Amino acid sequence: MASGSSTESEAYSPSSIRWSIALLSLFLPFVFVPQAFDPFQLPKEILFHAGTLLVLGIWLWGAFRGSSIRIAQTGIALPLLLFLFISLLSVFQAPYKAASLESFRDATYAVILFVIAASSLSLRDRLVPYSLGIASLVTACLGLSQILLGPRVAWLPGTQGGAVVGDVTTAATFVAVLLPLLWGLALGSSRAVGWLWAVGSGLATAYVALSRTPSAWSAAVAGALWLLALSLAGKLSIRRERSPDSSLPLRGVALAAVALAAMLWGAYGSGIRLTSNPPSFKTSELEGWSLRSEAWRVTRSMVFANPLGAGIGNWRQVFASEAGNAKPKTGFSPSRLPLQAGNEYLQVAAEVGAAGLALVIWIAFLLIRTGWRRARQGAEFPVPHCAACIVGIAAAGFYASSLREQPVLWATTILAALMVVPASGAPGGVFAEPVVSRWAMVSRRRAALGYLTALFYLLLLGLVIWSEATTLLSSVQMKSGHAACSRRDFDRGLPELLKAGKLDRRSSQARSLAATCALEAGRPDLAEKEIRASLSLNPKDATSWRILAGALKARGNLTEAIASCEKARTLWPQDERINLL
Repeated sequence: MASGSSTESEAYSPSSIRWSIALLSLFLPFVFVPQAFDPFQLPKEILFHAGTLLVLGIWLWGAFRGSSIRIAQTGIALPLLLFLFISLLSVFQAPYKAASLESFRDATYAVILFVIAASSLSLRDRLVPYSLGIASLVTACLGLSQILLGPRVAWLPGTQGGAVVGDVTTAATFVAVLLPLLWGLALGSSRAVGWLWAVGSGLATAYVALSRTPSAWSAAVAGALWLLALSLAGKLSIRRERSPDSSLPLRGVALAAVALAAMLWGAYGSGIRLTSNPPSFKTSELEGWSLRSEAWRVTRSMVFANPLGAGIGNWRQVFASEAGNAKPKTGFSPSRLPLQAGNEYLQVAAEVGAAGLALVIWIAFLLIRTGWRRARQGAEFPVPHCAACIVGIAAAGFYASSLREQPVLWATTILAALMVVPASGAPGGVFAEPVVSRWAMVSRRRAALGYLTALFYLLLLGLVIWSEATTLLSSVQMKSGHAACSRRDFDRGLPELLKAGKLDRRSSQARSLAATCALEAGRPDLAEKEIRASLSLNPKDATSWRILAGALKARGNLTEAIASCEKARTLWPQDERINLL
């Protein structure tokens, strides 16, 4: 490949990439619905993985068709690559390598999506910000209807906490992260459209407030304070070349009025107290601060116990053993201490060590500094508002691991890309354009390289489709089998759980559920086989060791059963059930 000229290739057109990102963003609200999709939230992963591969395929097609590659130099490539490198190294020391590889895959997909979006999107185009705003509004309307109308029409909560948006905590954090973008759309759009965005932004603000989720509240407050800081510093301005829009203050009043009206409806019409527990089935949310601080204490001990990290994606696996060795300060036993109560920074430090945490903070600092500098140089919507969204997700990380949810990860990646997009052709054009590297391919190598790349891409696409399909089918079988075994219908439930384990051989949960069902069905030999397969995937799971002890006891092998109990007790020394067994 040879270095190309500084002019844009005429054959290069990023419009298809922008449309694909926009359309995929519009599907985000529907993966929150537990009744329409899988209750284990797997559609979130499928949409993220399939969407990233679709964008990558379109980008490769455009690059080879136009004989050029265009990459924007964003300034954060070095910490991103270093973080990926450390994450890959941590896989080798992770107890549950399958989960570690999945987390590394998500991080790689996010980097690929960020690089392509930063090189293809345009600040002049409002398509992608509009799609993210619509996705946030739809999610907020569904969640608000669940909170305000659900108790009256008996919308029973689903497996993940709600019948409409599923997990209220995740949905509220997703909306809260995008609130600064919604406020920018309300105040920066034309008069008719701006009023619609103002009403929708008010509803979204009310949903975040009524969700009573600490991570969502912190994201909304941090984003609002960052926008206020930009305004006070005189860096955030809305220029009107033709005529000033006198309805801007009225839109702000309408936004606040709609939000206040919805919050009063929730407080006096539905009896919601903002100081009460959130409408979520997560134990950490229901128990409040004391249980969350206990989980933080255990997570901090993990950081010191594993200075090089426990392996990316293995926080949940190592957390249980660390909680079992810690002196309990709550009424919960270590095995019942919820795993969702950590925060993003402690989780990163526990998984990839202090170096990984330093890189994450470095990346966040570079993004926020870039947004501030570009706003100072005169950048208008959406750059300052995207920077406020990044500040919000950074604040939410103190209360939840929001980036582990694929919808939030997708939105954050696109927001970060919009913030560093080259400013060529943007309105105003008063700030410097970031450096863009372009390479032109030699014609005689173009065909050979194109065919080879297409082959590898098709192989990757086929592998991902097969993996996601088997995982989703295994999850459906696991749900059905677990429900049947709960009704003590072992003849139906046990075969489905065994099939789920065969479909997804990386799933420790499927093997563990099959072993439990087999033990209850009076088949300890099968239970031992399945639970040993689960332990081969994750040897630090105390629950699996306890199940193995029960299976060995049922078979009369008391010596090995005692050894399994001792192994489980080393992981959970404070657990009453293991000591009783």
